[in-house]
Amino acid sequence: MPSTAYNSLVNLVARFIEPVKAADIVSRQVAGKHLTMDALTTADLATVHISIKTAAGLYIPDAEAKAKMIEALKTLCAT
Repeated sequence: MPSTAYNSLVNLVARFIEPVKAADIVSRQVAGKHLTMDALTTADLATVHISIKTAAGLYIPDAEAKAKMIEALKTLCAT
């Protein structure tokens, strides 16, 4: 079962791109950092947020929306 931190991250990215694509991006980036969705903690968010920002940003053509996503990621990582 995915952790609360993982679900929060997917839900955040899904506000800016299609939910299926958001889940795929988060899953790939988490695995790429040798973490798992069920064990991801809020402390781990700092490890994955840059790669998620980069990967998800490719699917957000609007600069303002991309900036909002980046700020939301920073806020999530700070909690």
